[in-house]
Amino acid sequence: MLLNKQKFVSQIFTEKITDRTIDDIDQIVLDFETAKAVAVGNPLIREHIELKREVDDLLTEQSIYFKNKFSMESQLKSLPKRISNAEENIRQFKNDLQKAQSAPKKNISDDKGNIIKEVYPITVCGKNYSNGNEAGKAIRDFIISNVADILNKPVSLGQYRGMELLATPCFHESGKHNISLCLKGEQPHYSTALTPPNPYNLVEGEEIFKETGNPSGFITRLDNVINNMDKKISKFTEEKGQLEKNYITMQKDVNMPFDKEEELSKKQQRLIEVTNILEKTPLSNSYEYTLFKSMTELCPDLLTSNDLHLTYLVKGDDVVCENNSYSSSFMPLTIEKHGDTVYISHDYEQNGDLMSDPLVIMKLDSENSSAILQRYRNDGIGVDQMFSRTIQEIEKTNKDGEVEVDIKEIISDEEKSCADFMETWFDNIENQMYVPVAESDAKDFKEYKRNKDRDVSSSYNEIGGSAGSIPDFV
Repeated sequence: MLLNKQKFVSQIFTEKITDRTIDDIDQIVLDFETAKAVAVGNPLIREHIELKREVDDLLTEQSIYFKNKFSMESQLKSLPKRISNAEENIRQFKNDLQKAQSAPKKNISDDKGNIIKEVYPITVCGKNYSNGNEAGKAIRDFIISNVADILNKPVSLGQYRGMELLATPCFHESGKHNISLCLKGEQPHYSTALTPPNPYNLVEGEEIFKETGNPSGFITRLDNVINNMDKKISKFTEEKGQLEKNYITMQKDVNMPFDKEEELSKKQQRLIEVTNILEKTPLSNSYEYTLFKSMTELCPDLLTSNDLHLTYLVKGDDVVCENNSYSSSFMPLTIEKHGDTVYISHDYEQNGDLMSDPLVIMKLDSENSSAILQRYRNDGIGVDQMFSRTIQEIEKTNKDGEVEVDIKEIISDEEKSCADFMETWFDNIENQMYVPVAESDAKDFKEYKRNKDRDVSSSYNEIGGSAGSIPDFV
């Protein structure tokens, strides 16, 4: 055990930036970077460890922020329709309730002609009834005689309190085929489920369908449907109020920026500075953070997805697509990500072939907030440039007369030139106000360009129609 620990301690004192953990044999699990911070006197090592953890935590918070933002944006698009639907439900239920409450009643008199009560008349199969038992028997007999048809589709029975009366199929949790009585006004209003006798599946039916049952129970169920409309109206009103409240809150929250963006940016930049010092890499050679920040600000999904394909367009008036209209003066901008490799390009078609003007490929390292250029291609001028780096070892003698070797990574002039080009390109993308679009809009736009512009040389020599500059190495 001590030998294994000594091996780990020896690795710690090399001061190399690595990601490992030490799992002790007892219940204490010591994180490697914590152990390194304790064991090494170099304050930059400790700062690097702390910064890396803080940046990771902030990136996690930023990822949650963007997920919540996208979720709110999606809900904001649907909320007006949902509020409108709730308003329509309230209006229709109120109209049906008003119709039911204002339906004419019929006076029921005793043998002496004294009015003893008022009832709502009901029409069943073309016959008017004022007696609840007689009307209930007519409903019961109709359902028993037509159960097979009712279980298949709604069947009209008559009229009650200003609305059409139907018998409709439904499926109860018990697994038996059931029916409901329905009053149909501007909205359908259903009674609780009823189990009629059914000779086809040997269902006996519930008590109300038997001779010993109380047939007026059918009328009671219809009256309960109407009496419950007030509850439905209250439910829809409460739902509408909550939706409106959510809409106002989301409109405010969706435009709020990530409140720790400045803190994250400063810590990421400092992390790169510390890393460069520790790895003996001149800071002036490093463009990776700036490129990483530009890419992730343009496409935040790069932080959370390992596989994506997005199209960006510039809004305008001359190309009308399914969801919006766009300008034909600017080429589509495509961003793809597969694993840690990101592709960004302006694409067009020439003689049926897909051409790029340009295509840039880079490796995205979210953990270290860097993007490293790997390839530049411009099909229009026949350029395809791959980038690679060399390692240079520089020997020097310290004050104790010992020879030390510094490891330096050399970035080629072509890669630096492409990095300068990327900065200009992103400025153009921002100024031209590219926005991500739905897949259907991207398809419509590309089809429009394909039909209109067969001659690429005349299509994309317009101002702003390409990346706007060419790297010096081209």
